[in-house]
Amino acid sequence: MATLGATLKSLSTFERVFDNLRYVESLINDAEQTAATSARWAEVMKIVPSDLPKRGWYLTGKEPCTLFPELASYIEKQDWQKVDDAVMAHLPKFKVDVVREWFRQSGIPEYTHKRFTRFLHNHDAKAFEESTHLGVPLIDEIARHLYKGKSFTNKKATDRKAKDQSKPEIAIKTTGGVDIEEFSRQFVETFGSLQADVDANRLGDEDYWNRHAIMHGMMLREMGPKDSAKTLMAIAFLIFAMRQEESVDSPAGEEK
Repeated sequence: MATLGATLKSLSTFERVFDNLRYVESLINDAEQTAATSARWAEVMKIVPSDLPKRGWYLTGKEPCTLFPELASYIEKQDWQKVDDAVMAHLPKFKVDVVREWFRQSGIPEYTHKRFTRFLHNHDAKAFEESTHLGVPLIDEIARHLYKGKSFTNKKATDRKAKDQSKPEIAIKTTGGVDIEEFSRQFVETFGSLQADVDANRLGDEDYWNRHAIMHGMMLREMGPKDSAKTLMAIAFLIFAMRQEESVDSPAGEEK
């Protein structure tokens, strides 16, 4: 007959075994949760860069990481108003003096900086008609200075023999061209509403943003806060998409 001490010792051994099993189970659960989180992030980073440009939005990569799953959730639900509101809650605020120096270092002339400053002034003053019509042509003006003559709003085929023009011109790799950061490259794997052919059925839509339609006076509505904000984010995208060889001061400050 087992003694009390032997019984207690046996129970203690079983408890240690169960503790070890529980610990192993917790590790398995943690690993499964980590795998699920990683899979979700991979999914998020496919959805957001693919779908936002279709709506006219570009991100810089400087936004809080919590914004990305939030946007992916709204996109999956096709809740585009919440997508717009979420991006507009994280617009960059540029430091004008730092931008001037950054532009100078990047070979952008002073007259372009002055136009950019006027765009920011009108945007901040909520003069969205003025800011949008000033800012949209500024997108390619800045792009051509930063990306060695390449524009952002023109489409270009990845294969010279291909008939389709599938990417913004800045996304096409060329010898001696300017590289784009990997995060930003995901946003230019195809063209968005900015570069797309004009959709005559959407010229009066509040969420429609197209360079050709705006530049050629085809829009059937006033320009509003989303138009100006999309212009701001497109310019910010161009600035932060460049792969920098040397670190320079960020031309943007804290978010608004």
